[in-house]
Amino acid sequence: MAYQIKDETILEGLKHLAQLRRKTVADVLRDVVRNEVERETGRLSASHRLAPLLAKVASLRAGAPTPLNAEAQKQQFDDLWEQ
Repeated sequence: MAYQIKDETILEGLKHLAQLRRKTVADVLRDVVRNEVERETGRLSASHRLAPLLAKVASLRAGAPTPLNAEAQKQQFDDLWEQ
């Protein structure tokens, strides 16, 4: 399928990139599309990226002491100060 690119800035950019890489415009366009598809399909969702961090936080919380209410905290300090 053939496409006609009517945007002059895109055409100029493609031609410039083709000259820099010493390739044809079609080859440059093919490379750009391939790289973008790989980048998009290789992108992980936020939940996948955060999964190791969330697992670490959960493991740290599992061993953490539970917060004390006011009475329990007072009793703990009284015990420390032997009162």
